[in-house]
Amino acid sequence: MSSLASLLYVFPDLTESAFFRMGSNVWSRMEIFERWLFLYFLLLGILWLWKVGWPGKKQKKSGGKTGKKDVAPQLMVSKAAYVREVLSWCRQHLGVPASGSKAPTLTISYYPHQKRHGVYYSVGKSIRIYVNNHPSVAHLTDTILHEYIHFLEIRNNAHQKEYDQQTALVGYDHNPYEVSARRRAAAHVKLCMKEMQKRGLVS
Repeated sequence: MSSLASLLYVFPDLTESAFFRMGSNVWSRMEIFERWLFLYFLLLGILWLWKVGWPGKKQKKSGGKTGKKDVAPQLMVSKAAYVREVLSWCRQHLGVPASGSKAPTLTISYYPHQKRHGVYYSVGKSIRIYVNNHPSVAHLTDTILHEYIHFLEIRNNAHQKEYDQQTALVGYDHNPYEVSARRRAAAHVKLCMKEMQKRGLVS
């Protein structure tokens, strides 16, 4: 749409001939500075119309083909109930130890720990989950899986001693037990959450 058409759209009672007569008179009376100022603001107006869309022009919808934004999964049950359900899923899909405790002792903590999301204690075979330290359901699920894998792999004092030695030798991030827990948890997070959604525990 031209600048003339835009102005005629804004002022429908203004005929094209009247517009040119008015423009000619006004333009002849303008000083050079005023003409440049007029052209400057006219250009700004055209750019504004181009940016917001010409009158009658359809705007494109954002958010993909459907125009909908992706919504992060939300818990439909309490955090404590969700943790217990995920641990039950772990026993069914990740297995249980061949001997000793078949399920870890669970402690739910609402304390916002500054560093930890969860922790496994080999002595007592217990898992503590800091449920308020997770930015998403997926992150919480990953932590539960991670600690359960520690429960499967660190079964006795010898395992715990090896874990401590590896931490001292290569650091926490490169500790083989941590590498294994991260890898196995990441491989099962989506499958676990899909099952939780089927059960109506996650939106």
